[in-house]
Amino acid sequence: MFDTLITGGMVVNASGQLPADIGILDGVVVALLAPGEPAMARGFINASGKMVLPGLVDAHVHLREPGMTQKEDFESGTHAAALGGVTTILDMPTDDPWTATAQQLSDKMASAAGGYSCRCRLSGRGFEEL
Repeated sequence: MFDTLITGGMVVNASGQLPADIGILDGVVVALLAPGEPAMARGFINASGKMVLPGLVDAHVHLREPGMTQKEDFESGTHAAALGGVTTILDMPTDDPWTATAQQLSDKMASAAGGYSCRCRLSGRGFEEL
């Protein structure tokens, strides 16, 4: 059983376009089914007449947290990303102070916990402590 079944849409992927239903389990696409193929799900989304595209990945994001949140923070930056179809971001360490140690990375991860709208990966400089 799927958590969600998206039905009736035109799926766009690396192979092109095809009419398909999409089975989602634990937040992950796990099946592309022939349109109307019987399937059980807890919830349904009718995508009839719509294109269904994969989420985008932005591999170079500056969220400015900590230290420069007047420019952007995890909440505002990831919210904007999600509104634009970006489902995954990779945050660059341009904050103040720079994310340069394992402890600083841990602190940054803790500050972001629960305050973001898409998947996040954090990076830092060196991490000599690791």
